[in-house]
Amino acid sequence: MTIDSYKIGWTWNDSTKQYERTQNKKADTERNGDRVTTENVLILKMVYKFSVGSPAAQSVGSGEAFLFTGGNMVHGTWSRADNHDVYTLTADDGSTFLLTPGRTFVELPRKEDIVTPK
Repeated sequence: MTIDSYKIGWTWNDSTKQYERTQNKKADTERNGDRVTTENVLILKMVYKFSVGSPAAQSVGSGEAFLFTGGNMVHGTWSRADNHDVYTLTADDGSTFLLTPGRTFVELPRKEDIVTPK
């Protein structure tokens, strides 16, 4: 996916059972040199409005959602009634998103950005 001018990618590693992050086609690494990895990648497409100094994601309302977990993808929607509410994540079949225990990365691309599962 592309967020502004950054090309972000997540690749499933079947041997480690984790997703590995790339940015602009290069391995994304932690400060200590380890690869950035996670068990879940949650992508919530957002409308952005410009505020002083930087764009601001409008995280109240609803939008398209993708969950990558266990080497699989679930498509659905996110919704949130107000800033004090939790997100509701619903798959296209009506079920609730189920995450694998462990770390979760959340990406917030713009609503019009293209997410291409591979």
